[in-house]
Amino acid sequence: MLKSTILVAVADIKGGVGKTTTAMLIAGCLARRGEHVTVLDADNTGGATLWDEYVRIEDDRRRKEDEANGTPHKPYKLGFDVIQTNDVILGMPDRIRERYKGWVIIDTPPSDAGTVQAALQAADVSIIPCQPSISDLSHAGKTYAAARNGIILLTRVKARTKLARDAVKQLDELEATRFETVIHEREAIKNLYGTNQIDNRDYASVTQELIDLVKQFGIE
Repeated sequence: MLKSTILVAVADIKGGVGKTTTAMLIAGCLARRGEHVTVLDADNTGGATLWDEYVRIEDDRRRKEDEANGTPHKPYKLGFDVIQTNDVILGMPDRIRERYKGWVIIDTPPSDAGTVQAALQAADVSIIPCQPSISDLSHAGKTYAAARNGIILLTRVKARTKLARDAVKQLDELEATRFETVIHEREAIKNLYGTNQIDNRDYASVTQELIDLVKQFGIE
């Protein structure tokens, strides 16, 4: 368990790279490990907030069903809180540390440069999801350059493709810090949206890498 609060921004100035999925599934994996986790939803589309709401709706449905059947209700929960936030709050990282303990994962919007910059400045570590394409790598590179302790995460990767191999090669040539684990294009991951389930494969591995990198960065 962490003795301090670590702020982790999940950010990229390009949309459609899996930021909300990454934020929520890493949060879920950390929570399953017994860590205290809070997700701050800074995305004006409210993807993480909607995810949380779908879980609450499902919990209500199951509770009513259990009551009708006369069976004990087992709560259907995420295991962590999702809280909406804004640039003003992100601009006060010390207050965030006072308010929340453990891991604080910040989900950011794709097109609001001000919010992305505020999150990057507040964060101890920044995860930059990136699909293996020239355009995505370019946008990820710009985000990486603005981040402190940035780590690029290749997402929606089709296994054994030249595109994926070239992306890894390019990142390594640039000496960019990246996760060894990549997130493969799988229906199973898409189907996790709005549930309290976690990905025991790629995202579980990324979560362990994140914990190890935090130790290497000396910010635990």
